[in-house]
Amino acid sequence: MRLEAATDKYIRHMRGAGFDYASQTVRLSAFCKHLGDVELSSVDRGDVLSFLNKRPNSIVTFRAKWALIRNFLEYWHFRGVMPVVSMPPRPPRVRQEFSPYIFSCDEVRRLLEAALRLRLNHNWNSDSETIRAVFLFLYATGASLRDVLQLNQEDVNFEAATISFVSAENAYRRTIPIGSVLLAELRTYSMTRSRQVSSRHFFARLDGKPLTRDTICYDFEKSLMLAGLNRRDGFSYRPRLSDLRATFAVHRITSWIRRGDNLGRLLPALSAYLGQKHLSGTERFLMLTPERFTKELRRLRPGQVEWSCKPELLEYLDSL
Repeated sequence: MRLEAATDKYIRHMRGAGFDYASQTVRLSAFCKHLGDVELSSVDRGDVLSFLNKRPNSIVTFRAKWALIRNFLEYWHFRGVMPVVSMPPRPPRVRQEFSPYIFSCDEVRRLLEAALRLRLNHNWNSDSETIRAVFLFLYATGASLRDVLQLNQEDVNFEAATISFVSAENAYRRTIPIGSVLLAELRTYSMTRSRQVSSRHFFARLDGKPLTRDTICYDFEKSLMLAGLNRRDGFSYRPRLSDLRATFAVHRITSWIRRGDNLGRLLPALSAYLGQKHLSGTERFLMLTPERFTKELRRLRPGQVEWSCKPELLEYLDSL
């Protein structure tokens, strides 16, 4: 059996088993392209090592690729198609200190522009306008990717300029106000999309099905590459999609400090806006603000204030 045929069959098998298999498909396709359409039985340890060392990878990425190739080769070995392959050693798991990356406003603009230039995989039925809208939504609201994937049409109220999120774990409903710029962007996107797709999901594929986590994360990686964005703070790993949430919080805090606003009053509002029950969750964003604001931040001592879903909270947030 040739490597290309084996790769296609394996990917169909994994998707048939219920796995989304988006990022894995990309990596297996890269492995196949690296070796060429050779006989599967001729693949050996040296071929695997050559692929893994083709470009510098973090330990996390190297381990993920290693496991993917091992599973692929073992699948065909146990079916009698090829001999067992002695895999190169797998690097040990390393505990890494992680710090979110805070994008500058210019970097956010470049990311959004790059999303519109994406050459998307049409098999996923996604489009660049939707991917850009998702990135903008994550940055402008501080929402999590889970919030985006669960957002339905009825959760966006254009008349009231609000968005509602529902927690799948405890059915907790959180409603937040949004600004006029984001409101206009979402209204334009919704009107354009409603003429193309019929779906209950606000961010949907061209076939009406919801977007998947793997699809959005993969398109985020491609957008970073197109925009030429990488970390500038000394850490080796790349920016993550969830860093847009941290960027939203830090940009908000930074603007309040510049205006001389009362952070003791505004931080609880930010915590509630982000869906956090305690101010301790917001405290980590304080540590990510520019160093020139250290003096102001040292005056703050966030406590364990828990926010309940009060009706007056929306009015309070809307007045800020």
